[in-house]
Amino acid sequence: MHKKLITILSMTVALLLAFTVMASAAPSVMYGCPDSEGLLYIDIYNPETVVSTTTQSDYVLSGVAKSGVVVSVYYLDKTTGAYTLAYTDGCAAVQTIGASGYFAQRISLAEGKNDILVRVDSSYASEVPSQVVQLEINLLVDSFWSNFRSTSANMFKALGNLFS
Repeated sequence: MHKKLITILSMTVALLLAFTVMASAAPSVMYGCPDSEGLLYIDIYNPETVVSTTTQSDYVLSGVAKSGVVVSVYYLDKTTGAYTLAYTDGCAAVQTIGASGYFAQRISLAEGKNDILVRVDSSYASEVPSQVVQLEINLLVDSFWSNFRSTSANMFKALGNLFS
C-alpha cells in the first residue's frame, strides 16, 4: 500500500516538474507574427473562424494538432504591440499534444476585441515556429445586449407609431 502511494506521489511530482519545464520553454513575448512554413500542424475547431464573437469571458480554444507538437497561446498587448504568453490560473498556456491529437486551452477574454496568437512548434527547442494562427475573438458583455434590446424596442415602438 505504501509503495503504491509513494509511486503515485513520485509520478505526480515528476509530471509537475515536466509541466514546469515545458511552460518555461515557450517564449514569454513575441513581437509581430512570424511567417509560418506553410505546413499544417494544427486545425482549430473553436472558434470556427479566425474572427468570431462570444458572450463568454471564460473561453476554450480547441482543435486537433499533430502529435508531439508544442502549442502555445498568446494575447496581444495593445500598449507594446507584442504578443504575451497567456496564463490561466497561474499556468502558462503551453502544452505538448498527445497521441490523440486533441487539445483544449481555456483562456480569459477581456471586453471587446481580443487578438490571440496560437503558436505551434515542432519541439520545445524550436526558435522559429512551425505554424502560427492569428485569431480575433470579440467579447460582447451584458451591457451590449441591454443596449441592443433597448434600441430594438425603441425602433419597433417608433415603427408602430408610424403605422397607427
